Amino acid sequence: MGTVQASDLELLSAEWPGWRLWPSQRGELACASRRRTLTGREAHAGLAPTLVEDTVADLVHRLGEQAEIERTLGPAAAV
Repeated sequence: MGTVQASDLELLSAEWPGWRLWPSQRGELACASRRRTLTGREAHAGLAPTLVEDTVADLVHRLGEQAEIERTLGPAAAV
């Protein structure tokens, strides 16, 4: 397991404005939490309020999966 740098996550923030990105306290994990509360429908469809991954690459992959779920839900999910 590598070290997750805050600077790497800061660079991604512009690409994922609906998420707050940060490294875990010990810098071992890449974390993201939504800047809004999910509806029950969104949570049931598989949207997650928080993501925690071993690497920045894994986090980016999961963020992409979340974006795909949002696209299937339509415009109301992107609010």
